Amino acid sequence: TRGGQVPPSRRPLFLEGRREAAEAVADHRAETPEVATASLPVLLPGEVPRPALVLSAPVLAGASFPGVVPPTVALQVIWVDVVRHYPSAHRIAGVDPRGILFASTDTDGDPPGSDLSHVHLVRSFRSSQGRSIETRPFELQRQGKPVTHLGSYEVTAQGWAILVYARDQEVYLPVSSMVQSTLF
Repeated sequence: TRGGQVPPSRRPLFLEGRREAAEAVADHRAETPEVATASLPVLLPGEVPRPALVLSAPVLAGASFPGVVPPTVALQVIWVDVVRHYPSAHRIAGVDPRGILFASTDTDGDPPGSDLSHVHLVRSFRSSQGRSIETRPFELQRQGKPVTHLGSYEVTAQGWAILVYARDQEVYLPVSSMVQSTLF
């Protein structure tokens, strides 16, 4: 923290909100003590920031509600499985519903914690509200210049987007090579 402030990339944000979680317990809608609410991904500090979730698990003692236990769960194991799921992908990125990057294999790209809501593919994901999957061209800044990429996204059950993308030249290179080899 700096000056008592928690950086936005490390501040947990609960989609359901604290009020809704408290109401669920107060109204006895939470049927079991195992009911927990997960935050959007946050970044744990380090040389390379690591994505994690902060859980809000209610603690029940008899009929009283003394508080919550906020464990932090690293997403590294899940991210490794996501990357394995797309073995031929050039670049993979995880973006939360706000468009904040929480994990990426793109070493030339923006660092985790960056706001990618201005990127056309991320805007499409955000406007789809989890109801569509699409593949489209979009631009990313590379060394201050726009570079066209082709990418798609899938929406997870948590409302995150998994972006899979490559420079358009990389995508079309096998086709261009095939055309060149048949013509010459």
